[in-house]
Amino acid sequence: MATASANIDMQRSSSSTGSGMASGQKVTVHHHLHHVQQLPDAVEPAPQDPEFAEGQLLKSIGAALTLAGFDSVKPTALEMFRAHTEECKWTRVMAI
Repeated sequence: MATASANIDMQRSSSSTGSGMASGQKVTVHHHLHHVQQLPDAVEPAPQDPEFAEGQLLKSIGAALTLAGFDSVKPTALEMFRAHTEECKWTRVMAI
């Protein structure tokens, strides 16, 4: 029982922690990275095959149309969406 009474005597109340802050105050915590992974010196972007990129674009347009509720799309309409996407892409590139 002597150890139990010693532990009770050593416990401190939250107001006597020495932090100097009243209970109920908010503490601002700043998070940051401790370890940042470094990239190797010889990193090159993966080459993009234009045909593969266009196929992925058509696939994503088809998925977006499916989510919008369309069951199918005519090739001319799909090409119109692709051309519009390309036009928007180049408009943004030229603005930068």
